[in-house]
Amino acid sequence: MFEEFKDKNILILGAGREGFSALKLLRKIFPRKRLTICDEKNLEKLDKEIQEIVRGDKNLEANFGKHYLDFPGNIDLIIKSPGIPRKKLGKISAQITSATKIFFKYCKGTIIGITGTKGKSTTSSLVYKILKDNGFNVELVGNIGKPAIIYLDAKTEDKIFIYELSSFQLEDLRQSPHIGVILNIYEEHLDYHESFEDYKKSKVNITRWQKPNDFLIYNFNADLKAVIISQTKAQKIPFSISEAINDGYSIENDWIVNATDGKKEKIMSLDNINLIGKFNLNNVIASIAVTKIFGIENRKIEKSVKSFKPLEHRLQLVGTFRGITFYNDSIATNPGATIAAMDALGDNLQTIILGGYERGLNFDNLATELINSKVENTILFPVTGKRIKEAILTQKPDCKIHFYDASNMSEAVALACSNTQEGKICLLSPASPSFNMFKNYEDRGRQFAAEVNKLT
Repeated sequence: MFEEFKDKNILILGAGREGFSALKLLRKIFPRKRLTICDEKNLEKLDKEIQEIVRGDKNLEANFGKHYLDFPGNIDLIIKSPGIPRKKLGKISAQITSATKIFFKYCKGTIIGITGTKGKSTTSSLVYKILKDNGFNVELVGNIGKPAIIYLDAKTEDKIFIYELSSFQLEDLRQSPHIGVILNIYEEHLDYHESFEDYKKSKVNITRWQKPNDFLIYNFNADLKAVIISQTKAQKIPFSISEAINDGYSIENDWIVNATDGKKEKIMSLDNINLIGKFNLNNVIASIAVTKIFGIENRKIEKSVKSFKPLEHRLQLVGTFRGITFYNDSIATNPGATIAAMDALGDNLQTIILGGYERGLNFDNLATELINSKVENTILFPVTGKRIKEAILTQKPDCKIHFYDASNMSEAVALACSNTQEGKICLLSPASPSFNMFKNYEDRGRQFAAEVNKLT
């Protein structure tokens, strides 16, 4: 393992979770090897552990700050972190790989890869819980868990890895997991991908390299269905929450059922699912489809699903204060996710906090949903808050929705308190990324929860 890296000049591009984990692994394998690490952030803004390692490693060349791409010309291999577009590197002769590609190449265990614009964290966590509850040796890795590459330091043969995979990680993948899951596809990350079509192509990599003994679990109603069917060699297991299907998983008479060769098996009642929102049914039904491959009994699956709680920042109930119920859905970084949250909360939703970082997303469908909803108040963050307002007024100039601008979370929650009636709901579901005002969506959600809790 890693013999291919022994004689190469290696540069680690990005000092985030994956890049830092790759550095630590390589340094353990090659204690005296000359390595290079680069990151757009200044060293002082990175985690203290990274700062200590960089300053204490005499065989590590570091380049931090705005000129981080000015790396040495003798580099043979670049381990690129997800989120750094390939186009930023220009024309270079060095081979480019990633921590994800390295893990897929050397992992001897079973990989379950889960992707989708919305729901992959919840689905990954639920699959992990069901398998863990039933005695399987599992690890949760990727964006929701630990960096996968750290597990290459030990034997992986007996482990099952549930890998939450983003479009960034899938983009240049040339291997696919044993079990692949595609939940859905909406416009997202258009500041990174050249187009929506390129974004879709990256998602399809989760199945493009699968073999006939592998499995693909996919949303029967997803935009990618035709592409998936034409490109995969895996055994196909579709699921749907909107229509009964002859072979696969669907919902009938408030039960999740599995149809195989015309025979239908009841798996569990919808009454035992504690996640709100129709979109969460997709996450549950996909999780069940994965775990049934491992032969787990229905009653045991049902027990695990019933005890599963919503993840932080994913339509998370913060609490009811001054008669107003507050929900944190900071993970909603695209319009489709916000529409799903609105649908889940229904007519009691009176106030919604929207807007954030500009990624060139289309807000027309969200505007239509807001106009046709019972929402009365929109609290708007820059930059996209202005575009959301424009999209609404373009469709309906005499719209009765009230618009309020907020420059920070404290202002937003104060406006929500002043304009939301007792018995109604205020939702943080920005339909935009967070990076212009917050560190990330977690920071945004925690600031929201902190401001709401101050009301007590």
